[in-house]
Amino acid sequence: MKKQWQVLRQQWLAYPLRTQRLLAALLLVLGSMLFYSVAWQPLSQQVPQLAQRVARLQAEAQLVTALAREAAQLKAQPVVAAGNGAALQGLLQQQLQAAGIKGLTLQAEGEHGMRVSGTVAFDAWVHVAGQLAAQQIHIARLKADAGAQPGLVSLDALLLHGGAES
Repeated sequence: MKKQWQVLRQQWLAYPLRTQRLLAALLLVLGSMLFYSVAWQPLSQQVPQLAQRVARLQAEAQLVTALAREAAQLKAQPVVAAGNGAALQGLLQQQLQAAGIKGLTLQAEGEHGMRVSGTVAFDAWVHVAGQLAAQQIHIARLKADAGAQPGLVSLDALLLHGGAES
């Protein structure tokens, strides 16, 4: 390898000074163009894409942090033992009356479950479902179809209290 460099150096020195300067300038221009096309341009095109990716990953990190915080809060809540159907029915009737929901049928299902069926305003149902979730009453099964009028849903839901399973 050292011998090859010596041969190249001898050939270089054999050129007149003007040719050496011209070739050096040509190599500088070609090297600059090669650097621009191989390194600079691809990297500069990735900057906006990487900025979007960073923003998306930061949003995902915030979501994961929020979900972890919520999971920690839920783990801190004591697990409620499964209640019986009669207690659940009383609690459901109370919540439905407080929300002004009428016309739903409550029917005991199994030891711990309560089946709720009928037509109700979707917003009112979501509100009641949120209040019930705060009291550790969860929806084990839900079938909701669009009602005859806008904003109404025909639903069939199985609600369970605490640690009960369907």
